[in-house]
Amino acid sequence: MAGQALQRKRTAVVGCGKVAATHALAWRRLPASNFVAVCDIAPQRAQALAAQFEVRAYSDLDEMIDKERVEVLSVCTQHTQHVPPVESAAPRGVHVIVEKPLAVDLPSCDRAIAAARTAAVK
Repeated sequence: MAGQALQRKRTAVVGCGKVAATHALAWRRLPASNFVAVCDIAPQRAQALAAQFEVRAYSDLDEMIDKERVEVLSVCTQHTQHVPPVESAAPRGVHVIVEKPLAVDLPSCDRAIAAARTAAVK
């Protein structure tokens, strides 16, 4: 619609391994994104990626979501650890993009899906 300002979403990445830089670059380039932070349990990894993209670094996901008012989260943790960030972010109203695979088994997939459905996020 002409004349309407784009509502940029506050975006972040959890898990600062190899694929995280790809997500960070995408968030940085996407006009609908206001890329604000990264998080990793290893503070040095979070700090390195944060410095590269000039965003804030966290080692606690809940703190990052709350302080940065994250609206969309890329989950780039190890595949065995994909579900916990979903279960933490979804109830706060955060939409979640998860690297493949969603989880390592069907019950874990069901937990992630249930968390998103219950919170009415995607």
